[in-house]
Amino acid sequence: GDAPEGDAHYTCFTSGSTGLPKGCLRHESSWLASFEADQPFSEVTAQSTILVAGSFAHSLFTYAAIRGLVAGAKIALLPNFHPGALLRQIERHEQAMLFAVPTQLDALVNAAKGTYPNLSKVLCTGSKLAPHLAAKVKGRFPKADLIEFYGTSELSYVAARPVQQDDAASLVGKPLSPVQIEILNEEGQPVPPGETGQVFVQSPLAFKTYL
Repeated sequence: GDAPEGDAHYTCFTSGSTGLPKGCLRHESSWLASFEADQPFSEVTAQSTILVAGSFAHSLFTYAAIRGLVAGAKIALLPNFHPGALLRQIERHEQAMLFAVPTQLDALVNAAKGTYPNLSKVLCTGSKLAPHLAAKVKGRFPKADLIEFYGTSELSYVAARPVQQDDAASLVGKPLSPVQIEILNEEGQPVPPGETGQVFVQSPLAFKTYL
């Protein structure tokens, strides 16, 4: 069929965890809005070096590379994820920042032989970050702020949090500033705090449509 009108420029596919993978068409303005929304947590500057630890076939690494370029930062590209090669890149760059998923962080801390103070920020997304893994990351990268982003392929980032040692395992953070969240019951009414309901998200970071 015809592509939707507008500034659509990128299609990613969901992981397929709830069925067949679906193509999510993103528009440029949603990416730029995501960059602005993540800035209070990522704090990317022109002096930063973004470590891109994987193929552009994965949307996170495409995001990381474009995120750095738009900010005027340096980006260091790795053709694929290899813990040893990534640790060498971390040692090589000042103010290094890493976008990664938990499985990568797990492999990275297991391959690390000491501590790596050059890493200033670890930005984690893709699946829930387990507290025991967060503790290992903080041990190996003692100067790095560990930030967890929560979201979906369709919505981009929804919530974020600086990870603290005494956080509850289920914590996903607070909504990013332009994101509005409601938790509603089956009648469409807001549920009180502590009650279970369906999550509704309205966000300028969201995708355009399914292909």
